[in-house]
Amino acid sequence: MTTAGLTCRGSDAQQTAVPTAFADGVDVAAAGLSASCGGSGADVVCWGDNDEWQLGTSASGATQATVTLPSDVRALDGGAGQFCAIDGEQRVWCWGANGFGQARPGDPAAQVDPAMLGL
Repeated sequence: MTTAGLTCRGSDAQQTAVPTAFADGVDVAAAGLSASCGGSGADVVCWGDNDEWQLGTSASGATQATVTLPSDVRALDGGAGQFCAIDGEQRVWCWGANGFGQARPGDPAAQVDPAMLGL
């Protein structure tokens, strides 16, 4: 599916349905193993599977969620079950799978909600 220049491909409708929030386009986008995220302004919209909270919410059954950063998103990156964003103030925000500390070093939680890393 293509919306405002963003094309998504995947194995099911959760991964390929481009959120309507991107009707005017996206500034940054990233794909993980089973989810994708796109950012425009301070909003990062993630869609796909949420088994590791990689959409930015712990809500059971979620297929799309919005993470609002304090300033515009400048970069996004996705992994096997987590995403990280850099905002306009050069702060790093991560969420999702954390079994090895990949989204929040030093936090023993298996999954984490969006929070700024104290680097």
